[in-house]
Amino acid sequence: HTYPPLTPNATHSMVVFHISPPRKKGKASISNPLSLSHNEKARRRTHSQQRLVVIMLALVVFFVLFHLWLGAARQINDAQADEAHLRTSKNSRDEAEFGDPSSQMYSARFPLVGSSQKFVSPSPTEVVRYLVQLAQRKPAELWHVFGMETSGSFGHDPFQLQSLEKGECPWSSHTKVEWLPPRPLNTASISAAYKANMDKWNKLGLSRAARQKMSEFNPEEEVILWYEHISKTGGTTFCGLAQSNMDTMLVPRYHCMPKKGELMDGRVGSWSNEEMIEYLTTDHRYNIVANEWDPFPRDKLVLSGRNLQGTTQSNSFLQGSPRLLFVTTLRDPADRLLSSYTFFGVTGKDDDPEFGQWMKNNLGRVKNYKVGSKAAFRSNIARVNHSVWRFSGGELLHLAAAENKESEPGRAVRASQFPPPVTDEKLWKAPFEDAVRALTQQDLVLPMDAMTEDEGKAAMQQLLGWTQFGIKGRRYAGDKESGHVVTKGEVKNSNAREYLGDEYRALWEANWLDYVLFYWSRAVFFARLHCNDVIDDETLR
Repeated sequence: HTYPPLTPNATHSMVVFHISPPRKKGKASISNPLSLSHNEKARRRTHSQQRLVVIMLALVVFFVLFHLWLGAARQINDAQADEAHLRTSKNSRDEAEFGDPSSQMYSARFPLVGSSQKFVSPSPTEVVRYLVQLAQRKPAELWHVFGMETSGSFGHDPFQLQSLEKGECPWSSHTKVEWLPPRPLNTASISAAYKANMDKWNKLGLSRAARQKMSEFNPEEEVILWYEHISKTGGTTFCGLAQSNMDTMLVPRYHCMPKKGELMDGRVGSWSNEEMIEYLTTDHRYNIVANEWDPFPRDKLVLSGRNLQGTTQSNSFLQGSPRLLFVTTLRDPADRLLSSYTFFGVTGKDDDPEFGQWMKNNLGRVKNYKVGSKAAFRSNIARVNHSVWRFSGGELLHLAAAENKESEPGRAVRASQFPPPVTDEKLWKAPFEDAVRALTQQDLVLPMDAMTEDEGKAAMQQLLGWTQFGIKGRRYAGDKESGHVVTKGEVKNSNAREYLGDEYRALWEANWLDYVLFYWSRAVFFARLHCNDVIDDETLR
């Protein structure tokens, strides 16, 4: 059919009948999109877009609600577990009165006293997981968890130190303590060999050269004491005790650090295993070496058949080598920094820097430091979280090295007296985990303040067989009878809290990782002393 065209000027009216062709069977009628007006097309397109937006928003809301529900469910489960723990824990009343539910996750979940559950020693991986969960809290929260508001407070006491430091064991024989690692697998055998050798050589009183020539000398039966000496943690006292308990010829004269060439301190922490073996089995027959200025060389664990995972390590490629017995001392991190400042930074001159400026001056030189070199080797004494840096093998970067000076964290470092906490997990988590693993492989981690007390003496006698705890020699100052000595000046009480006042908290929070390690290793030390009769696992004794 033909129809007259419709024009804008048409004035007549007409009725138009459109006759559709008959539909074909089996096919749906499809409207012709060309017959839609421009407005209709726009309307439909807008409607489709609106529906798509609504669907996307609905999906977003769904996922948000789902995650909120999942988080709430976990919190409910944790709260129920914590509530059950609070009903059975010996210290539940104190924890409940403190009223901070965020700290409940740090209370070790112990089974009921009298439970039939057998004690199972946690693996190093489980210990690492527990400590990482603790360290993941904000430093300001950990300040409250450890009760730092008041001197002498234990806060929520996640490591049960209040009981342990009083000589009490807070657990039954059926307890599983999630943060208490087993001793290294061969501590007992290496300790026994060390004590037997010391008895033999001390009785003979022969020179190193004479012992070298003895037919009974066998390097594989020798045990060398490796002392990981963190500066200002009682190293002078420990080395003095070594000289009191070992033949003079067995101890390097310069702070227990072996010579290398013309260097009084040969920087043993930078030596390869092969170099270490050659030195100890040829010209030099020392039975103790100390590493003060460099990170702990974790490859030395292989000389004792160990690794960071807490399992045995084959030592076949180093046959004929002495074994190592590892000891270190730890100190309150802020007190250690203050002691370093008063020892190295305070000279009595008018231009002596303030404490915070002294730290900044040293940390500005860290970039020049290299393992084994003389350049800036003392700069690391001013590092925050020094213990994590050391026992991670030097992996923990200082903020000045990790951040651009013009970045927000970089500007914060320059503006503050003490470096702010570096809480980015990408920077601290892996080094922290490695530091925990390395510390679990130390045969003895000795709190500095306990070293000259009965607990420290008992631990050294048990592991090393030492029985003499007075110190001889004119080179030492202090209380030689008790063993608390220094190399120069007088023994000082470096109490950072008293020295800094209100600024103490900033320094504490900057060292929050080291404080987790400090309180944990302290608790491990006292638990192994005071809980022998209730812990079934021989490796923990």
